[in-house]
Amino acid sequence: MTVRERYSAALTKLVILVYKEYNYPQKISQHIRVTQSPVSRQLKQVEKDGYIEGKKENLLYKTVYELNWYNLISLFYENLTQNISFNLKKQAEKEKVSVEKLIESLKENKEIDLRNYKEEIERISKDNKCNQAVHKIIETSFEVSFETNFDISLDDLYGLIYFAIISFRKNPFTGAWDKSIYRLTETEKEKRGKDVTYQIDTLHAVLKLSHCNQNCLFRCFKVL
Repeated sequence: MTVRERYSAALTKLVILVYKEYNYPQKISQHIRVTQSPVSRQLKQVEKDGYIEGKKENLLYKTVYELNWYNLISLFYENLTQNISFNLKKQAEKEKVSVEKLIESLKENKEIDLRNYKEEIERISKDNKCNQAVHKIIETSFEVSFETNFDISLDDLYGLIYFAIISFRKNPFTGAWDKSIYRLTETEKEKRGKDVTYQIDTLHAVLKLSHCNQNCLFRCFKVL
């Protein structure tokens, strides 16, 4: 798989604004308080990248944009594959073994079978129930991003979702992860500032959603 460039936070912000129905240049420029011309150029770039689609509104004399959910969800699965690949490589380097031996070790220890994880992700990407769960989780993360006015790339946002889901999968019922977030909230928010506050809010929102969809998530994300 070809590794693409990371998607910028500035363009991701436009994706989120379109989701929140700031869906034409003038409305967006008024919201973020910049001139309309650069917003129009950036929207055309995001449309070219495939994450939004423009439609001419003849009566309003403007182009109105909407999200291309197929491509946003496809990007999620691409990011999921890359996250697993990266973490396997990192763990293999730490244990000074090959990735193949690490995967076999995980299987033998009955932790998880990742021998065919790329094929498994390809399979679940065609599962409608899984795509519905991913759709809802992305929406939740967009809501948090908008409410906190936090600048983040799609790749980093999807990375946070991945982290939240695997943490939930490891310990879904004890609430240990919830407690760790609350501890982080109390001890780290002021010290580490806006970045960690945003991460806490995003992870917490995704985990709460995970509880609502746990059967679907366990079935769809058993590859993790």
